[in-house]
Amino acid sequence: MSSYSVRVKEVDVGNITMNQLYDLFCKYTKNERGRHMMVHKVRADYGNVGAVFFTLMGSPPKGYALYTFGSIIIYNSAGDPVARLFGHITDLDHWADFDLYIPLKERGRGISALMIGVENWE
Repeated sequence: MSSYSVRVKEVDVGNITMNQLYDLFCKYTKNERGRHMMVHKVRADYGNVGAVFFTLMGSPPKGYALYTFGSIIIYNSAGDPVARLFGHITDLDHWADFDLYIPLKERGRGISALMIGVENWE
């Protein structure tokens, strides 16, 4: 049971990919697909990833998510928690510490997102 004062939808998603996380992020923040998503890994002791912070881009940002210890909490643009997902992001290692998820239009079974290693930008 959730300890939040606001009613938060809790869902066991098991193992999911970044594409699936993006879809759920858009669903629970009531945003259409197409917005970019910032990915920011926070490193803890010994260089391990301790948490990952996601932002659904916009002005102001359209939503936030925090992933840590098998739990993903999704917040709307006002900072209210709207969903808590239980599971693991299986392809997180493929993403840089500071990265940008750019959804592309579906083209059959082709690529559905573009990864850009933002940490290498000058």
